[in-house]
Amino acid sequence: RTSTNTPLPTLTATPTLAIVARGSFTLNLEKKVDLDSGKLVTDATADLTLQGKPPAAPQLTPINGSVIALMGMQAPTLADCKAAALRNDPLILKADMAGAYVCYRTSQALPGIALLKTIDLKEPKVTLEFTTWAVP
Repeated sequence: RTSTNTPLPTLTATPTLAIVARGSFTLNLEKKVDLDSGKLVTDATADLTLQGKPPAAPQLTPINGSVIALMGMQAPTLADCKAAALRNDPLILKADMAGAYVCYRTSQALPGIALLKTIDLKEPKVTLEFTTWAVP
């Protein structure tokens, strides 16, 4: 009887992206959020604020060196976000933008993605679901 050695399969490590912060929050007018922690803050750690009192359209405004880019309705990858033309211009929110994605780079230069879950133009407020990665 002959025995044959069956080689064991080689395991390839799939690099997983380290996540610094993930979650969701509702941003009301003049409030600020730190996307490195996901916490509503009042200091220089803030990355985004919501501005624009009615009747002006609310604007999602990057602050303290953060930058953003509207990416559309398909979830972008980290590579998409890194290649995007991120700007520090305010993003004027419209009702039909609910369900769209935004790429960002925080004040600590960390990349991330946010889904504009709900946009309330009357209140005004916006709910975002976000992920901030640990790779600059």
